[in-house]
Amino acid sequence: MSLIVKELETKLPGKTGFIFISGGETKNDSSANVERYDPNLSFWTPVHPMREARSNHVFIRCGDYLYSIGGKATGLSMDGQITCLNSVERYNVNANKWDQVAPMNKERFDFAAVVLHDEIYVIGGKVLLDYNHVTKARATPRTEKYDPATNTWLELPKMNHARSSPSVVTVNSTCTY
Repeated sequence: MSLIVKELETKLPGKTGFIFISGGETKNDSSANVERYDPNLSFWTPVHPMREARSNHVFIRCGDYLYSIGGKATGLSMDGQITCLNSVERYNVNANKWDQVAPMNKERFDFAAVVLHDEIYVIGGKVLLDYNHVTKARATPRTEKYDPATNTWLELPKMNHARSSPSVVTVNSTCTY
């Protein structure tokens, strides 16, 4: 499951902000559920679910929105098959509403993302490849960035080595992976 902290004003004194959690895997399927934790009340509240169930995705804040990016969909309803996603959804916290935005250029899951200069950088992860009718997940060196102002994705240079489940951080306003 993915977590994100969103600073919002609450009507109670003291702590401000909420923690959001999206998707993940339940007993049999990927989930579209989203919940918000209020540390003032020590209570989880369901919010509007995503349009698409997903797990192994990234859930990240950029500007005034939360973005649910890529991942995979699995479940009994899909005959146990895995679908790798390139779709991206944007959550408006104030309106409690999800909108579809431009998809990534390449579907992926188990990747990292970071926000730098109001753009979302997506790095590495796993892609599904078909070898003689057998689907296998492989690490990828691909990187790309999303510009919310233009609703576009741009492919960036590939990393020197393919990585799945990487970690990423920004330092001195630069992206390090």
